[in-house]
Amino acid sequence: MHCSGATERARSRGWVAVLLGVTLLAGVARGAEETWIKAVTDRFTILTTEGENVARKWAIELEQFRRGLQTAVPVPAERLRPVTVVLFRNARAMEPYVPLEGGKPAKIGGFFVRANDINTIMLSAARNAAETRRVIFHEAVHWHLSAREGYVPLWLGEGLAEVYATFELPNARSYAFGAAMEEHVELLREESLLPLPKLLGLGRDSLLYNEVTRSGIFYAQSWALVHYLLFGEQAPGRAAVQRYLELLPVVRSADDAFLAAFGADHATLEVRLRRYIAGGTYHKHVYSRSTADITRMVKIGLAGPADVALAKGSLLLGARSADEAESYLGQAAELAPLDPRPWELLGHIAVERKDFATALSVLTKAAAAGSTSYLVYHNLAVSRLPELLQPWLPDVPVDPQAMDEAAADFRRAITLSPSHVASYEGLAGVMRGMATFVPGDLDLLARGSQQSPGNTMIEAGVAAAEIRAGRGDDGRARLERLCARHPNVTSAGMLYARRLLENERVQGDIAEINRLSALNRLEDVLAITDRALARDLDPAAREFMESVRRRMGDYQRVREAVERANGGDAPAAVRLLDELLAGSPDPVVAEEATRIRKKLTPRGL
Repeated sequence: MHCSGATERARSRGWVAVLLGVTLLAGVARGAEETWIKAVTDRFTILTTEGENVARKWAIELEQFRRGLQTAVPVPAERLRPVTVVLFRNARAMEPYVPLEGGKPAKIGGFFVRANDINTIMLSAARNAAETRRVIFHEAVHWHLSAREGYVPLWLGEGLAEVYATFELPNARSYAFGAAMEEHVELLREESLLPLPKLLGLGRDSLLYNEVTRSGIFYAQSWALVHYLLFGEQAPGRAAVQRYLELLPVVRSADDAFLAAFGADHATLEVRLRRYIAGGTYHKHVYSRSTADITRMVKIGLAGPADVALAKGSLLLGARSADEAESYLGQAAELAPLDPRPWELLGHIAVERKDFATALSVLTKAAAAGSTSYLVYHNLAVSRLPELLQPWLPDVPVDPQAMDEAAADFRRAITLSPSHVASYEGLAGVMRGMATFVPGDLDLLARGSQQSPGNTMIEAGVAAAEIRAGRGDDGRARLERLCARHPNVTSAGMLYARRLLENERVQGDIAEINRLSALNRLEDVLAITDRALARDLDPAAREFMESVRRRMGDYQRVREAVERANGGDAPAAVRLLDELLAGSPDPVVAEEATRIRKKLTPRGL
């Protein structure tokens, strides 16, 4: 049984939690004094009370899994965030940290939680169930793929996760991937297959996609398609899959990438896939290995209280609530202030609560401790601008210095995670108002557009960057095209684009007003202000145009008074000026009117 309710609650907080449905074993009560062992590799930390041998075994297995997966689907290893694996003695020892169902601990055998950018796995050392291992390795594939720059289609990501979730170590000299998944094989025999274009086009909002149960024809067929592409006789192979991922961001469409990488169109490959499924032979593939270097890399020692507190806090954050996790995370931060991870999670909790002052404080500590989490810098930017989260709206004040600081944080987040679309959107959003324009931002935002084609916020940010880079015509033309394409869309990106375009129009109006004012063409200036005031101006622009219109109207009255005086009717001119001055005109106009009146009444009449 899957604990789907707890999973959905975890997702609503922005965390991904996967529950492994196995029967609980009766456990031995935890002793009053526990000694925690820590085994560390390049990317994994194993924490357990079950001794060095158990810790070392799991460390070697997980590191071998990562290496095998890296050979199959290479990613930038430096972008892989570490994973902590907590091996409890038995299911009973895990109970205080698992999700609740009906107020009671859920009956689960394992748990993988990604609490923002912190990855933690919980397992019972008392069992080694195949289902538990499969779900853990499925989530570990997603962890691995998260280090890629670029989009991974849903069918491919889930298919890879299912294929490589079958990781096993048959003996001391080999490892294997690709064993048949009997439940998928059975489903593929019983149900009609999806047309290949439909399978390839499914997104996370589809009813056929369910990350909680991983059942149904979508998962079965995605598994079969990836299995065929990788291992089928005369199939394209791993290099073609990698080529497909490389082509996706640079070719015209996903269909073009598919054809170029796999050498066949959808119809042809669908025939081959159906033949492969009908054949019903899914061989696992065995690879040789040497564990000598992995064994040497494993560092074994005693785990400190901060290690254990952080792990338990991370699990509670994903499984239950921030309130239950907070005391453990606070303890970890106090015991190990130079470890950025507890500060990261405390900062994320504060952002979730919209306590931006606290978030700014603790996330600054995470950054000072050397955090490499893109979410730290993204959330730092958000925390710096709590009142500017929508800087494209007309009634929000602009703090250029704060926007400069936020822009620097967004750039750092993009460097650490080039595929994090929200950071590109954040950088785009502050482009209009920040004090200092950085020319490289234009290239960054162009990359963001490639990552998220059609993203109106990023495209508007590109236009703002073009304008700030001195390419005003290009920026304005881009905004006009964007607004013409989406005339009725009221998304944040389109509100921003319209506001930017209106701002450009206002700037153009101001330049023309200054030119015409110097030529004393007051009627033309009034015409410009009237046209501007008929548009949807932001408050500052409206106030400016209204002040210009009042000033021009006042100047017209001064000019009329001068014309009366020049025509010999000085008393009428004086009356006009007195009426103007009684109405509290613009100070500059009042000064001019007073000067002229004095000339007309030299004796102070």
